[in-house]
Amino acid sequence: MAAGVILRVVLAGSRFDRVWPDEHFQTIEPAARLFHGNAMLAWEWLQGYRSWLLAAAHVPFFWFGSLFGITNGLPFVALVRAGYALADAAVWLQLFHHLDRRRSLSPVASRIGVVLAMLAPATLLWSVTSLQDHLAMICFWGALPWIVAWTKSRRPLPWVAAGFLLVVPAWFKLQMLAACEPWESH
Repeated sequence: MAAGVILRVVLAGSRFDRVWPDEHFQTIEPAARLFHGNAMLAWEWLQGYRSWLLAAAHVPFFWFGSLFGITNGLPFVALVRAGYALADAAVWLQLFHHLDRRRSLSPVASRIGVVLAMLAPATLLWSVTSLQDHLAMICFWGALPWIVAWTKSRRPLPWVAAGFLLVVPAWFKLQMLAACEPWESH
């Protein structure tokens, strides 16, 4: 597990072989607009196809980075990626801990399974991206142990809370087609 955390942090600061346009124009740039008041917005933002909750989730990176004079460029991308790497690692650690406590699974098998999944090359490479899909995945997998526990209740409030947690990832991923202009009929 420690190797998974360390590898994520190293990749966050060194993996600049690919800076995804989505990372910049769909997460960082709109967050810069919220934090600084000005930034370039892609047409999706201007037309209302993107959720501003996604941009708002990235504003804390600007606040934290501004404490150290890091507000743009590759150092800022590395800061955002490090935040995602740590959040991703936290989710894997939580799943490891949750599966470790379950009595129905073999503790050794569940530990090996989570560690192998955490160290898979694709999991490592995507763990540092600030793409909306990754943020939605972090929210979903991070909430899953609580969702499973709450749906075992006979009371309605835990079910409402579980439903709420299931919807949160969609708020980050949602392309708001309902907010766009109606389709014209020809």
